[in-house]
Amino acid sequence: MKIIFKHINVLILTGMLISSNVMAFVVNTEEEINSGNKPIAVNNPYKAALRPVILNLDELIAEASINAISPWVFPVHTLDMVDSYTPFIFRTKKSAEIEELKVIININAKGKISGYEVVNEDADKGLIERVGHVVRKLPQATPVPGFNDYSPMEFELVIRK
Repeated sequence: MKIIFKHINVLILTGMLISSNVMAFVVNTEEEINSGNKPIAVNNPYKAALRPVILNLDELIAEASINAISPWVFPVHTLDMVDSYTPFIFRTKKSAEIEELKVIININAKGKISGYEVVNEDADKGLIERVGHVVRKLPQATPVPGFNDYSPMEFELVIRK
């Protein structure tokens, strides 16, 4: 039970350090850790030394925005969401014959999906309506920090069976 509380305390401490731009990681060591007057030998695998690593979040955000090619990004779970709708999209015989479906998604200046267009010529009316249903369920795009212009843009979504 003491071990569980020790791990919970480490998690709480880590959360507090992360919230103040400091991140900590645990290092198992055999060296001595000074605690007041008495040095404590760390040879127990459950005892560990916390070594803080200071991270500047502004620099990390600036570096990420330099590497980004678009001022808008969809949340990570968006692709999983589209994958879960794949059987719904390709549920008819005619739509099951399509191997790759291309959809142009329009994003307005606030990151909201403002329209879509199915590029495939062999897409029937039902397939276009099902794709519209899926596009309306997609989450809003979020701005990537560091860009000067967050103008409307188009994304190409490719759905494969």
